[in-house]
Amino acid sequence: LKEKEEISAGFEDKYASIQEEAQAKARKLKKLWSRYEQVRGEVRDVQQEFQAEKEDLLDIVREQGKQVKLLLMVVDSYVPADERLKIENHC
Repeated sequence: LKEKEEISAGFEDKYASIQEEAQAKARKLKKLWSRYEQVRGEVRDVQQEFQAEKEDLLDIVREQGKQVKLLLMVVDSYVPADERLKIENHC
């Protein structure tokens, strides 16, 4: 909000000459450009952080999928089919 007020205040300034106005607007442009670059960097950082979290979650899902397959293989190998059906129906 403060930044918006600063920007809009620049439009209301009165200048003694066109050169003075150009210099003032050039300073303002440099300030806004640096702020733009800063925000752009922050956005890039957030995107990289999001991507890393997404990859971590996908790794967890893959690992859990492997664990489920292993558990099912163990159950199929050691629990008789009729007992397994009883357990499945009970749940």
